[in-house]
Amino acid sequence: MTVEERLKELIIEKFGTMKDFTDHIGIPNSTFANILRRGVQNANVVTIIKICQALSISTDDLAEGKIVPISRMIIAPTKVEDIIENAKRELMNGDNLTLDGHPLDESDVYDIVLLLDMMVEVEKKRLKKKDEIK
Repeated sequence: MTVEERLKELIIEKFGTMKDFTDHIGIPNSTFANILRRGVQNANVVTIIKICQALSISTDDLAEGKIVPISRMIIAPTKVEDIIENAKRELMNGDNLTLDGHPLDESDVYDIVLLLDMMVEVEKKRLKKKDEIK
């Protein structure tokens, strides 16, 4: 099954009809039909971004012919600690993680989590020193 066929299935699943989808993203139905016929690699970047945002899929992965859902956080963290905790959770729950195209095993993920913890401690010390100077 081509990426275009998988896209079409996802659109029908999420929006019901192609027309509802194209109305939602604000492009003519004929433009989207051309994308499906000629291939997503031939579409303009702005249109691809609109498609990916509406379907909550990765633009980078779509460029490689894959449809990969992206998770959206309801409330964006504002503290460094919160951001790192979210990253650690994502790492621990992620399947098929890669770094530079090489699969990560459990010990690699554990090492990354340890580095994230160290980053938090370094940042806390830096902020503490900054407060002391004031």
